Amino acid sequence: MQKRHSILFACLFLGLAGCDAAPAQQGGIPPTRHFTSAAEKDYADKEFAVYDPAEAVNKQVYKFNAELDEYVLLPVVNAYIFVTP
Repeated sequence: MQKRHSILFACLFLGLAGCDAAPAQQGGIPPTRHFTSAAEKDYADKEFAVYDPAEAVNKQVYKFNAELDEYVLLPVVNAYIFVTP
């Protein structure tokens, strides 16, 4: 039974270790695309034009989450940082 728990724990640990494998961006600024012609830029704009039937709902949810973060969660985090040593 102990061996089974050890194997389960090892698999869980190794599985969770892969969650932090994303490469970090340098400077926090996403890379900029450089276009050689106007036609290439137009093609790139069309490439990212995606039909999203739930776009209106997504925008409302995003706005709600952003305001919740700004007015509720960030003050809680700042208070926690202020109180803890």
